Amino acid sequence: MMRLHGYFSYAYSSRLTLRFTRRRALPCLLLALLLPAAAGATDCIDYGNYLRRVASVELMGEAFDAAVSGEHLFVADGAGLHIFDITDPSLPVLVGEAPALDARSVAVQGEHAYVACDNSAFHVVNVADPSAPWIEGSCAISDPVWAVEALGNFAYVAADTAGLQIVDVSDPADPRLVDSIDTPGRAFDLVLRDGYAFLADRSGLYVIDLTNPVSAAALPGDRPDPYMTSIALHGDYAYLLDGTFGIFVFDISDPLSPEYVDNVWGGGSGGMAVAGERLYTGAGPGLNVYDLSKPSLPAHLGGVNTSYVPRGLAADGDHVYVAIAVRQLFDVIDVSNPAEPPVIGWTYLSGWSRHVALTDTHAFVACGFTGLYVVDISKPASPVVVNQNPILDDAFDIVLDGHLAYVASDDTGFHVLDITNAADPEVIGALITPGDAVGLTHVGDYVYVADERGLLVIDITVPEDPWIVGEVETPGLAFDVVVAGDHAYIADETLLTVVDVSDPYDPWIVASEETEGEAVALEGEILFTAGRWCELRSWSLADPGAPALTGNLLLPGWCKEIALRDGYAYLANLSGGMQIVDIAQPESMAIVGSADLYAFGMGTSEDYAFVIETGRLSIMHLHCDPTGVDEESPGEEIPIGAGIVLHPNQPNPFNPNTTIRFTLPEAGKVRLSVCDVRGRALRTLLDGELERGGHRIVWDGRDDAGHTLASGLYLARLEQEGEVLARKMLLLK
Repeated sequence: MMRLHGYFSYAYSSRLTLRFTRRRALPCLLLALLLPAAAGATDCIDYGNYLRRVASVELMGEAFDAAVSGEHLFVADGAGLHIFDITDPSLPVLVGEAPALDARSVAVQGEHAYVACDNSAFHVVNVADPSAPWIEGSCAISDPVWAVEALGNFAYVAADTAGLQIVDVSDPADPRLVDSIDTPGRAFDLVLRDGYAFLADRSGLYVIDLTNPVSAAALPGDRPDPYMTSIALHGDYAYLLDGTFGIFVFDISDPLSPEYVDNVWGGGSGGMAVAGERLYTGAGPGLNVYDLSKPSLPAHLGGVNTSYVPRGLAADGDHVYVAIAVRQLFDVIDVSNPAEPPVIGWTYLSGWSRHVALTDTHAFVACGFTGLYVVDISKPASPVVVNQNPILDDAFDIVLDGHLAYVASDDTGFHVLDITNAADPEVIGALITPGDAVGLTHVGDYVYVADERGLLVIDITVPEDPWIVGEVETPGLAFDVVVAGDHAYIADETLLTVVDVSDPYDPWIVASEETEGEAVALEGEILFTAGRWCELRSWSLADPGAPALTGNLLLPGWCKEIALRDGYAYLANLSGGMQIVDIAQPESMAIVGSADLYAFGMGTSEDYAFVIETGRLSIMHLHCDPTGVDEESPGEEIPIGAGIVLHPNQPNPFNPNTTIRFTLPEAGKVRLSVCDVRGRALRTLLDGELERGGHRIVWDGRDDAGHTLASGLYLARLEQEGEVLARKMLLLK
């Protein structure tokens, strides 16, 4: 079984959409062209317009390699070969599978896919019908294997210490290992071109003449001695990726005598791929994009974090498909705009920065090892550090309360600061806590501290003399805490722990729910948690003492902090960057964009996102709602003469709820319905008068009779005054 995770882009497929204007109503199966979204405000940006992940698909085994052929993606994982229809790359649909235990690499040529496995098996899979692939022939090869490529009647396998394995596939039903060519190091990857095999052979580039594949000759090139794991070719150049030192460039204009040219910083152990004038590499926690207009010196364009460290890559036009071994899935990355979201301004910090608290003019940043920084942010494009307090050299968290600030300081406990003069804060009160104070929140006369060993309730009625009035030990390490009414909610390592604090002097645990617990945030009656594997979860607090899980979203990296603002969650993601999630519908959250940063902490103001990185504070614009104008501000952003706009539903695929958004150029009668692909109306979501502007409605996957519909493709149909738009939606269970 496979499940779709993550989010889906605001991009659209032109071959799947049509537009009809001022005509009589047309059947639902006509799909409509998405109009450009209304221009956003100048003080925000649409992160969805930049390099971003648009889908993640969960697999049964560790994903090692991917290949694209036409409108199909072939993925090799520990459970076998999986074939996806990628007509819409943001909506991969599984169409066929073939069993191939421990599949490590795949190559596609014509009607056959060649699968090399880590259990010494090599399979020829007939994929003439992608929906019904079958193993036509098999043979034994050396293991472990890392890569396979095919050319003509032969398949070539990079087989680690066994070098290059050559398999005769002229008879698909009877593939035969015909030769094995030892290489100096460990063969990790290969590319075939013009009668040569170019190998990433650990210590460098290794070239083999394939004019006589049964008795090939080895022709090593002049090279340095790095640890090369992947290779890609473009024109007269070969690019090899090293685990530490980046991309090594070789001139292969004469394949018999390749020459080392240069080295571009940015190492990694993932795959490489070339499409057009771009080079894609799996490096560190994500995907990097390089411009090859000057092929001898690749220029870095941008990067985006993937669900985990990438393995194999396949590139096709505006999308890159990334196999993720550890998390057993593959990501789809939209690279149509390889740039990264702009950073408005930044300033250096030192130490291990974790949390930030904001006033209109200053940011207070808690930095482990170096203290509390005060940054003047009155000019966001040029923030300036105006104070550093080394007394709080292990500051972890900070909250503001008028002219006071409360600081959790790890080993030294709890501090109260007078920040009347923001540039020169003064410690006016302190106490030693029993454990390591790492998170806190303030409500009324009390500050609630996550003290690793549990929850502390501190009375701050007299700021100069804070004192602990209540405490309770939690099952795990308490990292973060929020309070709503009579309950405190603690991110407790692997638990969400609920503590009754109706009597601050006698707090007691009323419930614990299993979840990753390192960051917690609250908006109304919805609680959000995330942690080490960064699965963002939403919890309903309709019953405050018994949080009910309502939604979850898989994110890359390790989430350290959650900041909420205007229907979006901004997550500081240690290896996944800043992730921005639409939480308007907590049961169906969707990522709308990200920034490739090494984020430890987050904070948001009315206009900006403040990202705490290693050694610096970066300031970025908040996310603009790409659907344009919403109900609260109808009209201003809609161009004169524009038609109705039906935006992509979020999420898509979905189960069971999805949000349908649309924009009206004028007030009037509107009908929004759900149809099947044959055009039969199944559900009327609204039929009446609406104001000009943006609107949204949630569909729960049911028909008009209240029956839950089966998994499949459905259409949202929007009509106003004879203008009709429709858009596909995929319900998956």
